[in-house]
Amino acid sequence: MKRLCLVGALVMAVAVANGGEKAKEKGEAKAEKEVAAAPGLEMTLTGTIEKVEKDKKDGTPFMTWYELVGDDGVRTHLPKGKVEEFVGMKVKIVGMGEETKKKHTVARKLETITSIEKVGADAEAAK
Repeated sequence: MKRLCLVGALVMAVAVANGGEKAKEKGEAKAEKEVAAAPGLEMTLTGTIEKVEKDKKDGTPFMTWYELVGDDGVRTHLPKGKVEEFVGMKVKIVGMGEETKKKHTVARKLETITSIEKVGADAEAAK
């Protein structure tokens, strides 16, 4: 009986060790597919600002954030603070942020906003 338990423990130890190696290989393959974010890039982006809300099951707002939907279709996550008054308007934003490329998609996130100005018809309507 003791031998059987010893053999079983040995088999389990080998299986765990092999599983760890496979997980490490998967992690390396995943790292190759995702290009690291370039922190602290200065970005100049144009697009329309949208307010995005995620609701709870009962319909009350759970999370709220703002995104810039660019002319190229890429969504850029924006920090709260300066952008609330520009929701629904086409703007040009200059700021510092990061861009991550994963497979065929691009994810952008602005950490700080240096300046925001209205562009096109929104700028003419403000004058």
